[in-house]
Amino acid sequence: MGLRTYFFLLAIIFVLVSCLDSHGALVQAKKCRVPKKKNNKGDSCRKPKPPSKKRRPSPPPPPPVVFAEDVFEDDGVEVPDPKPKTPPSPQPEGPVLSSYKIVEEFDRDRTVYTQGIEIHKRCDDCEYSDFSSAGIYGASRIAEFNLESGKLIRSRDLPADEFAEGLTVLDGKLYQLIWKSNETYVYDVDDLGRRQVKEHTQDDGWGLTDDGTNLILSDSSNVLSFIDPSDFSLVKQIPVTFEGTDVVWINELEWVDGLIYGNVYQRSCIAKIDPSNGKVVGWIDARGLKDKVDENHDASEESDPRPDVLNGIAIKPRDASRLYLTGKYWPKIFAVEEKPLNDRKPMSQEKIDEIKDICMVAVDARL
Repeated sequence: MGLRTYFFLLAIIFVLVSCLDSHGALVQAKKCRVPKKKNNKGDSCRKPKPPSKKRRPSPPPPPPVVFAEDVFEDDGVEVPDPKPKTPPSPQPEGPVLSSYKIVEEFDRDRTVYTQGIEIHKRCDDCEYSDFSSAGIYGASRIAEFNLESGKLIRSRDLPADEFAEGLTVLDGKLYQLIWKSNETYVYDVDDLGRRQVKEHTQDDGWGLTDDGTNLILSDSSNVLSFIDPSDFSLVKQIPVTFEGTDVVWINELEWVDGLIYGNVYQRSCIAKIDPSNGKVVGWIDARGLKDKVDENHDASEESDPRPDVLNGIAIKPRDASRLYLTGKYWPKIFAVEEKPLNDRKPMSQEKIDEIKDICMVAVDARL
């Protein structure tokens, strides 16, 4: 064989080997395009996944901070007391302004200079009585009238140098104040028999009521005094204010459904007083009642005294649905129902000033 033939055969062998390698690579490439079977770990065509990073576990939350005031004891075990959500702040409320509606009228002795009045009856089958404390030097007395008819049942005069003032009934006893004195007369409600004379802690006595336990006394200032009836010691005092101003000359008083009602002397208004703090939470404008009795007064009858100011507030026991209102030398007792005029929204300063002008006297006023 010649040299040329040898090189020619060698070239053919080289070409054949190259073709076989190319065909194997092509087959292998086709195999790599076939989807990998599940769990075929022997497939070398797929790119191996990088090792997964392990997540660190989250740290536990910090324990709650517990203060001493948040802990209470239960069988010796201290347990945190979760704080309740703070409720929204209540909206401020203004005073209730009221008028009235007359539902009944009762005739009354027009010579009574009313300083205090109580509606009371001795037994369930008894008729209601109007117990009245009548003032004026030389004419002061305590009297009992039949409420329906206005007829006098019994009366007891006071010494000529004493001026009778406020009146209340508590535990079967009538308590009557004396003006410019610290004395109180105590009577038996059944027959007006005087039982004793007590001395309270104030220098003066104007209006009188009770809360079922203590006597409550006014003395022309803006202070109401709570008196223990067992020994007449002073229990507490509260200053009466309306929108930051002292309310003075509070006269006749009555306990009505948890509030102290007090009319202001020389004004035809009744203040409704919160006994816990002395704040006036409402007013009743009763100016029309004085106008009504003035219209019916016969000025030609000189023997009849001219009607004076509103000064009598009462309710029937355990019934605050009606107020019984009268005044000094009034010939009538008016049973009235309150008629609220507003919804207790805070008032403008202009309205507050108007009420003060109508219902209050100057703080430095003197008799």
